[in-house]
Amino acid sequence: MTIYISNISYKATKEDIDELFAVFGGVKNKTIPKDHTKNRMRGYAFIELEDLEQENAAIEALNNSQHMGRNIRVERSNYEKSPYFG
Repeated sequence: MTIYISNISYKATKEDIDELFAVFGGVKNKTIPKDHTKNRMRGYAFIELEDLEQENAAIEALNNSQHMGRNIRVERSNYEKSPYFG
């Protein structure tokens, strides 16, 4: 399963995302689309953790939580339909 995180601060880095999910286990895969015209991230990301239990725990704990001054949304993703994952 893949997790979709939205409303991420445009100032967030890959390291910030790793740190946010480190408590739940190792990040197996991540895609953080970048807006190249504005030289910043687009405000969302796709994360895959080591196992399903860790992913479920991350969704439950982080959905509607504050990160870098923004209320992030964390949910299951349908990444097969996304052109940014893979």
